[in-house]
Amino acid sequence: MTHILKSYPQYFDPTIQGLKTHEIRSNSDTGPFSPGDTLILREYDPKIGRYTGRVATTVITYVSPIPKPWIVPEFWVFSAKMLGLEIKAPSVN
Repeated sequence: MTHILKSYPQYFDPTIQGLKTHEIRSNSDTGPFSPGDTLILREYDPKIGRYTGRVATTVITYVSPIPKPWIVPEFWVFSAKMLGLEIKAPSVN
């Protein structure tokens, strides 16, 4: 399955640098998530109110079992590995 999600610059940059290898996402973010799923992160800058055009493709490598006492059940915690970065023309949606 492929999930296309919005990612703010402060999270997007560490992801493409290989520093941030996890995601915490709500069920409303096109879950459920499973290992092997493709995760497409579109960088969205709320300061300018649009997508920047940078798109990172990752693959989910691990999904934490839910529920756990320290994880709210409506949220997913998972690891993802970078596959590639693409730069497109910026868009509003």
